[in-house]
Amino acid sequence: MLLPSLFSFALEIIKGCGKFEKTEPCQVRLNNIYERPISSKLTASDRLAFSIPIECDYSANLERVECSNFWQGYNWSHRLMESKTYVGQNAFGVKKLIKYKEFENITIEAGKIKPKFVLERIPPANAQILLPNLRLLMLGTLRQPFVKTEPVSYKPTLDKPEHIDGNNYGLVIAVEEVWLYDFASGKVLAKEKFVQDEK
Repeated sequence: MLLPSLFSFALEIIKGCGKFEKTEPCQVRLNNIYERPISSKLTASDRLAFSIPIECDYSANLERVECSNFWQGYNWSHRLMESKTYVGQNAFGVKKLIKYKEFENITIEAGKIKPKFVLERIPPANAQILLPNLRLLMLGTLRQPFVKTEPVSYKPTLDKPEHIDGNNYGLVIAVEEVWLYDFASGKVLAKEKFVQDEK
């Protein structure tokens, strides 16, 4: 799968130079990393495409499909890193069996874009088939800071003996275009272009 390779690349950039790495060779490595193949002949400086689901509304009377329910942080991958149990004890000596979980989430951070697509003259019979197959295709490139990291930790209590640790990672994408397409046929139904600032 491409995403883990792309995610590893982004993490390598933000880590910068290692403690035992000299500045000059480090800068050469970081400058060259954009042209390093991620998968087959694809490099991180190339335009990337991400297919994601979208929620659309339909009006039978107007025979109209409207698609605007889009979220900027799409959860692409969830991985349970570790799961176990241990015996915990509070300040009063009360012991409890604790369930421990460690997780990793990877989302696609698309910025403040709000695509809206309207399809006219779609009969109800056609709409019933079309709506479950509608998808968005986001086209863009990696942008700084490349990866956003948010540590998460939930400590156990007597009422809820569950201990959860994890990280939410956001792969930051500068979106240039968004396409609405039919997943079943591959037909592109509409396109919208975006220009994002560097902030």
